[in-house]
Amino acid sequence: MSTLVTGSAGFIASHLIPILERQEYVVHGVDIKTNKKNDLVKLSNATRIAKSTSPEFLFHLAGSGEQINSTDSYAALAEGNLLAYVNILQSAIEQGLRHVCLISGVEAYGFNAGTRNENAALQPASMYGAMKAAMEHATDAICTDNRITYTICRVHDIYGPGFSISVPGTTQINEWIRRVQQGDSLYLINEGHQLRQPTYITDAVEAIAAIGCHPLAKNKTINIGHNHAYRMADIARLIGLHCGGKGYELEYLENKSREIIDTRVGHTQAEQVFKQHCQTTFNVGLEHTWNWIQEFHGNTNNSIKQKKTQKAKV
Repeated sequence: MSTLVTGSAGFIASHLIPILERQEYVVHGVDIKTNKKNDLVKLSNATRIAKSTSPEFLFHLAGSGEQINSTDSYAALAEGNLLAYVNILQSAIEQGLRHVCLISGVEAYGFNAGTRNENAALQPASMYGAMKAAMEHATDAICTDNRITYTICRVHDIYGPGFSISVPGTTQINEWIRRVQQGDSLYLINEGHQLRQPTYITDAVEAIAAIGCHPLAKNKTINIGHNHAYRMADIARLIGLHCGGKGYELEYLENKSREIIDTRVGHTQAEQVFKQHCQTTFNVGLEHTWNWIQEFHGNTNNSIKQKKTQKAKV
């Protein structure tokens, strides 16, 4: 089964691809970070990639990150997310695509996230969330017009081993772990009252692989993630305990006008229909992540060479 995975060098895709390969998908990975000719914003590139791979299945993870958020970058967000996705989806359909799995995010919910309802209306609060919502709507419209099936997997608060230590901003939690490893301060907005559901990367990609092309998931949108929620202040504290001991500081930033305080979502379909439960606790996930950093990167800051052994109660 020829399968195209976009954003293949990214954090989530790099964990997903080995699982797909074990399930006998023939995976073709493309990423602009490894080859500028893989820039899907250019339709000619998307057409060339689709012709050379003739994918039956498409897992789309490529996109511009949420850290692009200034008014000068709105066009970059639109191009890097919506336009790039439509280009590769259209090109793959022309080559016989049967099914697409779009990896979206709870940012699409925006102001409706705290309802915990998988079918809640989308009210994005940021340009990034608006692009995620637009990609979901485009998926339904394009796939319906062309009589192919789709699955939309909304993931959230992903963290774990395998992110780039030298490059900021893979995910919020990974960025904090990276900053502790570098001896930098952690930053909180609104005193850290926001509620988030940290989800360990292995749990997330196993669920995506199981659900992404499952017959029961055809033309459905499914939330994937851990159920337990933490305040961001507690997430910072636990990262400090597990990954930095006393070698970190907190920096408080001004409140954002459109900051979403409660982003909790439900996972009814993933758990009841597909029996996919993201079970790794945050404490265990942090320990795995920190052990990976110690093994492959070591410590670069003298203040955090001794890991604090005391466990936090959750």
